[in-house]
Amino acid sequence: MTKSEQQRENILAVAREMFASKGFEATTTRELNNRLDIADGLLYYYFPHGKKQILDTIIKQGIQTRVNSIDVAFSDVTDASALTRKLVSVFDNMWDLFADQGSAVDQ
Repeated sequence: MTKSEQQRENILAVAREMFASKGFEATTTRELNNRLDIADGLLYYYFPHGKKQILDTIIKQGIQTRVNSIDVAFSDVTDASALTRKLVSVFDNMWDLFADQGSAVDQ
């Protein structure tokens, strides 16, 4: 991973944490800059559309992670019975994941 990619991922990680704890609307780009210890304009170098683009990227990453896990889960399905078991397992895991995320957001 290049230094630029690392910086971008760092911005996303800090923003994800701050959006979860303070809320998207309550988190300012200035607070993100301060927390990241970066110059005011640097955030816009990586995300020209600002905070909204950061949130969109975080959401897309979350969706892609879930899609990838579903692809892997179904890669070895060979018959209808195995498909049924996998579907139940995937939905159980998704339920648990969303329940965990919901309780983390409520805190």
